[in-house]
Amino acid sequence: MLSVVPLMPTARRILEDILGVSPGEQLCLVTDTDRPQAVTAALAAAARYLGAEVTVVTMQARDYGGIDPPVPVQQAIWASQVAILQTSFATTHTHTVREALARGVRVCECWGVTEDMMLR
Repeated sequence: MLSVVPLMPTARRILEDILGVSPGEQLCLVTDTDRPQAVTAALAAAARYLGAEVTVVTMQARDYGGIDPPVPVQQAIWASQVAILQTSFATTHTHTVREALARGVRVCECWGVTEDMMLR
C-alpha cells in the first residue's frame, strides 16, 4: 500500500475546497473491496484532521454503476452531513444519492479514483 502522505494535499483539497468540511460534522466515507486502501486512508485522515467525525463503510464492489448500495450503507449516508463515495462505479444516479441530496447531505462522488490520480 502506498503511503498516505503524498495523497494528503489532494485529500485536503477535496475536503476543504469542494466539501467545506467543518469540525464536528458527521462524514460517511463509502468505499468498496476493489478500491485502493491508501486513498481511503488519506481521505479519512484528512477529514479527521479537519475535525469531522468519520465513519468508513466498506461494501462489496458492484458490477456496474447505478446500483444502490445495501440498506445499511444507505442509512449511514443519510445520517451524515457529508458523504464521500469512493467506489468502483458511479452511484450518482441512484435513489440513495438523490435522497441524500434531498436531505441536505453534501456528496462527493469519487468513483474510480486511484492513487495516481491523487498524486497529479
